[in-house]
Amino acid sequence: MRQLPSGTSIFVGVPGFSTDLSGLAARSAGAHLFTDVDCNVYGTGRIFRCTPSQDGPVTLDTGRPDAVQDVLTGETIGRGPKLVLQ
Repeated sequence: MRQLPSGTSIFVGVPGFSTDLSGLAARSAGAHLFTDVDCNVYGTGRIFRCTPSQDGPVTLDTGRPDAVQDVLTGETIGRGPKLVLQ
């Protein structure tokens, strides 16, 4: 990884682009990360889905102080910007 006048440059060689490296690249670019653990997050507008790669609680950072609801039941499961999903 190098800091260049135009931004951060990351070279990825074999075997591939790991989750840790992906998080580092995103943080370097100033992107919002919803979790600090290996987790697939898909979103569009105000709806998102979080699928962790392992069992256990996941701290989710929505980036907003709004209520978070289960899209299927309408139940409020917490308030952002950070909440713990079991």
